[in-house]
Amino acid sequence: MFHKIKKWIISVVFLAIIAYAAWFTGNYVIVRTDEEFLTLPKEKFEFSTIYVDVREWGLLEYIDHPNILKGLVRRGYTDLQHYPDSSEFKNAFNEITDKLKEMGKELQKR
Repeated sequence: MFHKIKKWIISVVFLAIIAYAAWFTGNYVIVRTDEEFLTLPKEKFEFSTIYVDVREWGLLEYIDHPNILKGLVRRGYTDLQHYPDSSEFKNAFNEITDKLKEMGKELQKR
């Protein structure tokens, strides 16, 4: 009898650990910087990004992952504040392409 209860308790504890691990990896991303490991909250529950090493990241990587950039700035990595987030980059890119289209139309008229 005690053996069955012991197995049941071990199974419940094991399932609880698995459930917590799934909840954690769905809600947080682990970020490795030069100095430390951080956990940053995700905007929505997902398993796509669980671990990120940002030690050699540049502008393009931060533009592709604006939530990680914002989380690092909130955690005190103020040297990253000059990096534009993806919305600023997209707006600037759209402005440039719109102006180029206008210039192309004006050249076609001539």
